[in-house]
Amino acid sequence: MTKDLNDHHSPDLFHVMHEISKGTSAPLSTAVRKAEKTHENSANAIDEARNRKADYENLEKRPVGRATDFEKRISRYMVKEKEERASLKMAMDNREETGRLYCGSASGGELRPNPASE
Repeated sequence: MTKDLNDHHSPDLFHVMHEISKGTSAPLSTAVRKAEKTHENSANAIDEARNRKADYENLEKRPVGRATDFEKRISRYMVKEKEERASLKMAMDNREETGRLYCGSASGGELRPNPASE
């Protein structure tokens, strides 16, 4: 039917787009997973520091010596968590933008084939 309408048929286009998407999607997904893991570790560090502070405050007999500055430690962990959250957002945005290039523009631009949906 397409030959009757003088339509150009190019099966190789799918294969090219598929290979390009495979080459970009794996590293981007890996970056997102790594950023998620790092962010999760940062959030856990904050929780652990808060728990240690609570445990220290609940001690009946405190150890001899200078007390640990829990607030300073928690503050540092919160700054690190904020940086990790920004890294995670950037990785997710990169993956989303690359996906948009293959699936079509959200602004109504020209749609491109999505190799993953075929």
